Amino acid sequence: MINRGGEKISPIEIDEVLRAHPAIADAAAFAIPDPWLGDDISAAVVLRAECALDKRAMRRWAAGCVLPHKIPPHLVG
Repeated sequence: MINRGGEKISPIEIDEVLRAHPAIADAAAFAIPDPWLGDDISAAVVLRAECALDKRAMRRWAAGCVLPHKIPPHLVG
């Protein structure tokens, strides 16, 4: 469980949302330390072959699927 500023967020929920994107083959969300929030959300993604996706486009897409505080501000992949 990710405790982001007192808000409990399931990494599995974030994984499922990210994996639903057509360019993403796999994803894993996890907590990273944050001095103000306690935890923040990070996610590692694996893109499908020959797909490209920038972080800003990924966040815009995720905004249509989850509440704003559940969008991972940190993406690796």
